[in-house]
Amino acid sequence: MRNLKDKSYIFRLMIGIDQLGNTLAGGNPDNTISGRVGYFAEKAHISVRWYWVILEKIINFTFYPLDGPDHCKQSYNNDELEDYYALKGITFFIISVLVINSCVLLIPIFYFICFIKYINKKLRSFVVK
Repeated sequence: MRNLKDKSYIFRLMIGIDQLGNTLAGGNPDNTISGRVGYFAEKAHISVRWYWVILEKIINFTFYPLDGPDHCKQSYNNDELEDYYALKGITFFIISVLVINSCVLLIPIFYFICFIKYINKKLRSFVVK
């Protein structure tokens, strides 16, 4: 897992909630959902890869203002040495519900924060000139 010592309390709390969600969906408790999705979007059998790629696109869109276009791949690369557990049965449903519901809540928050930062930056540059 990434070195979280220098990260804010809110960031660490979000990682913990993410790991809890991954665990509830039958995953390794030390992995995040983003890392798991990034891993399986790249390495899953072709017959189920489409499922992981769709989740990856949803998550990447959600986190784009914070991490850029490859949030899931970055998460997976930060945890490359971890074990990733495949989904079985009901866990497909659980992880889908977790991802979709979380992203629906987070998209407006993240994009609004990004917009405010952009406006603030523009206003500062305007005042300085």
